[in-house]
Amino acid sequence: MSDPESASLFSEAKQRLESIRASLKEKVDPAEYTPLLPRVAYKLLVYRESGLWRSCELADATLTEAALGRAVSSTTLVRSLYETAAMLRYVDDFMMRTCKSNDPTTANDTVMKLLLGSRWEDWEHQSVNIMTAISKVEREIPGAEKIYAGMSEVAHPNWLGTAGAFSEPNKAEILTYLGNYPRGISNALLSSINSLNIALIMIQIHQRDFTSRFPDFVSFCQKHYEQKNT
Repeated sequence: MSDPESASLFSEAKQRLESIRASLKEKVDPAEYTPLLPRVAYKLLVYRESGLWRSCELADATLTEAALGRAVSSTTLVRSLYETAAMLRYVDDFMMRTCKSNDPTTANDTVMKLLLGSRWEDWEHQSVNIMTAISKVEREIPGAEKIYAGMSEVAHPNWLGTAGAFSEPNKAEILTYLGNYPRGISNALLSSINSLNIALIMIQIHQRDFTSRFPDFVSFCQKHYEQKNT
């Protein structure tokens, strides 16, 4: 990667990824908790840990594609990572709101939407809308929605991720040249790697907040669910 700024951001992203990867768990065992981890908290923890595994795979793939000079694929991958990071931040916000409200009415339903959610019409648990999570991130990181919208333009087969990336018209010759980024790639790669770092920072913030908030959520579940044997 010849561009110095992109190379620096690339190295930063690798370091952030390795830090996150070092925290991955190989199992979620409720018996490791004293008292036993409540079922609602257990399900949320499974979702969260799965999200971290997903994040590492997507970040790995993004770095690989960026190193190969594939800006469209790296941006499409980092967009998925960005969504995952936003959902992990949604988890943090959900735990905080739930414990503050002390209302168990919808907590289990939300956890089921996270763990088993889908957009299929006949699916029992409709997933949380990703834009709900992105809008919450916007409150912490002004411009988060704009970043996501820009990545979506590349991920979708719109101009930026299709003709804008793989063609260049020549009006003088009355033809269009095709190939891998004939208009240049440095800005596209820089944007992709910068977005990767933002997503990884979001996950690192999640790691900090989840660690501090999960014990309170466990206590909430013990109080409202385990006593009722639900």
